[in-house]
Amino acid sequence: MDTYSFLKNVVWRKLSSATKNNGIVREVISRTNYANENKIFEVSKLLELVREEDEDSYNMMDKILQDFRPKLIMNKVRRRGQIAEAEQIAALAKGYLCVKIDYLGHVESDPRVVEASEKMMPFILEYPKCNASKNLFSVVKKLISFQSKKEDSFRKFRKGIKVEARHWE
Repeated sequence: MDTYSFLKNVVWRKLSSATKNNGIVREVISRTNYANENKIFEVSKLLELVREEDEDSYNMMDKILQDFRPKLIMNKVRRRGQIAEAEQIAALAKGYLCVKIDYLGHVESDPRVVEASEKMMPFILEYPKCNASKNLFSVVKKLISFQSKKEDSFRKFRKGIKVEARHWE
């Protein structure tokens, strides 16, 4: 629920910020009372109401939502059922917020992480073969695949990951 609430607030702020000087959208929002925290925030309904009033505002808001692609990583996973929660969060975000979430994976709860922390060392360096390190490496590989191949900083990062990959694979 915390993740969904956070996403809802981000979407609300993005749309509010982009339309703060748009009287038509402000009127639709106030008329429908979407600012009320007790009301279910269904962006699709809000978009349709805006579309009826102003097609350009609708297109702008729709583009903002299409460009917003949050990434989700489940942390400290103790059982497989928790991974299914990521799918539930993604479905809620798509259905109610009109936002597509990219699920990058999970990092298992691992006692080696605590041990490394007590040594004040990054667990991925201290225990590169533990499950949490392998999980994190998998997440990083997926994250890199989402980045533009034209960006030099990510080329260098990708090259470094390939060099280090032998520790985790």
